[in-house]
Amino acid sequence: MRHCLVLLSCALGLTHCPASQEAGVEERPPAHIPDNPPAASLVARVNGAPITAEAVARLVDETDGGVAAEAAVEALIHQELLAAEARQREWHAHVLVSDARRRAMARAALREKIERQVTADTIDRDKLRRYYEKNINHYVHPVLRRVVHIVFMVKKQQFTDDDARSLAEQAAEEANTLTSVEDFSALGARLVETHGTKVKIEPLPPFSKDSKQFVSEFVKGAFGSTPVGRASPAIKTKFGWHVLFIQEEIEKQNQTFDEIANQLAEQVLPAERELRTQQWLERLLKKGPVFIYEDALTNLIESP
Repeated sequence: MRHCLVLLSCALGLTHCPASQEAGVEERPPAHIPDNPPAASLVARVNGAPITAEAVARLVDETDGGVAAEAAVEALIHQELLAAEARQREWHAHVLVSDARRRAMARAALREKIERQVTADTIDRDKLRRYYEKNINHYVHPVLRRVVHIVFMVKKQQFTDDDARSLAEQAAEEANTLTSVEDFSALGARLVETHGTKVKIEPLPPFSKDSKQFVSEFVKGAFGSTPVGRASPAIKTKFGWHVLFIQEEIEKQNQTFDEIANQLAEQVLPAERELRTQQWLERLLKKGPVFIYEDALTNLIESP
């Protein structure tokens, strides 16, 4: 019974439905179809109401192929049986039905107006090129390293240099046994808890060995002999004593715009659809009057 409810929820758009085999759905014989041959697009009838191949295909498509065709037909049959029962009991005017109808109509409008019209192929190539140039550091860069570091600070009212060095060396010795950034971060958290603001743990964005973003001693330590997945010895900079965990090394990239234009289009697509949706809604707002009753909204927000 549970798998029927899952598939029915999927058909009604209430939940995402996993693949039949993965969900443990039993194989069932296909629903009975009238003996007289139906139209080519008809796969079943329920109390005279048609279930078409197009409806089955939509359900399969909405679940990214997670529902097999036979299971989709069964779910649509159940949906129609429940819908017929609701009509018979005159539940069609129920507020939940009205709300669901509006949501369904809004989804259909977005699908027809935005999703089908705004695709990766329709995105302006100049826009893609501007996106590429703005984010070129992601596509053209030397070897990079991503680092998390613990620093024992030696500025005013913090550690003395000797104390900072001693604590950093102790931390480096303990960190030498660690092989995951999670364990290294946990070590840093314990040190912060013990010493307060005199210790800081910080993940850093990827940088190269030629980076001017950090002091040279720090960069040299990050690109020294310490391999990925291990912690460095204690390193001194003007800020204090550091222990570095080399989280990741990112390979050199030299991707041209033409090489990755299609990939960029897929990356930009969600934002482009969101932009087109907002532009469309702004036009719709100008067409018809929309009133927001501020007092009622305030009462709703303030009510417990």
